[in-house]
Amino acid sequence: MKKNEYSMMNEIENYHWWFIGKSILIDNICKRLFHSLSKDRRMLDVGCGTGKMISILKRYGHSYGVEISHEAVNYLKNKNIHDIIICDANKPIPCKENKFSLITCLDVLEHVDNDALLINEMLRVCEQEGYIVITVPAFNILWSYHDEALYHKRRYSKKQLIKMLDKSDCRITKATYYNFSFFFPVLIFRKIREIFVDEKKEVHSDCYVSVPSPVNKLFSILLDMEIKCLRFFNFPCGVSLLLILQKTGK
Repeated sequence: MKKNEYSMMNEIENYHWWFIGKSILIDNICKRLFHSLSKDRRMLDVGCGTGKMISILKRYGHSYGVEISHEAVNYLKNKNIHDIIICDANKPIPCKENKFSLITCLDVLEHVDNDALLINEMLRVCEQEGYIVITVPAFNILWSYHDEALYHKRRYSKKQLIKMLDKSDCRITKATYYNFSFFFPVLIFRKIREIFVDEKKEVHSDCYVSVPSPVNKLFSILLDMEIKCLRFFNFPCGVSLLLILQKTGK
């Protein structure tokens, strides 16, 4: 990502609806997967950015992060988050096999050149019967200046991402689109913007578009409702895609 994206992320991740929704999602998943707290449980957030997800994961076990940006690492240190593995996500994770009970990889796969390698590495360092939670941006039709600003290399369909796991030692416990409520508004907004806005100018991602406080609250409530619904059914489309994997095999 661009350097100023980390600065904005650090500034708004505690109150912006997008980050609040992601925090609720991971907290709900952890509550369902782990029925008790354990200091022996090890958690890993791949591409941990400025540390919001680590603050969620540490409620359920000892939490680590993988990050390559020195700017992001500085923000993490300022928050007293020191268990950081400085590593390029395009390369093997420098950890032993079967180490982590839960690994999160939230909006990271779309940034790396070899997404299959990163998935295999997460499976390698995940313990047997452990879990991997992946979120990615969905549908190429939504590709826009937002993806360019964040240096995305691709967006995904559910079929495409599941196909990557055909020969992997894991089972898919959940595969669904989410951010369903925002799919059509985002699609319309981005297509209109393509017509009227010069995309060659420097732009920032949609995540940092300022919205009035009541709207921010409304969006947060919508995401919270969606996440509660995910327990019972899958959405047919959405701005994002969620996969939960459980490691099996040897």
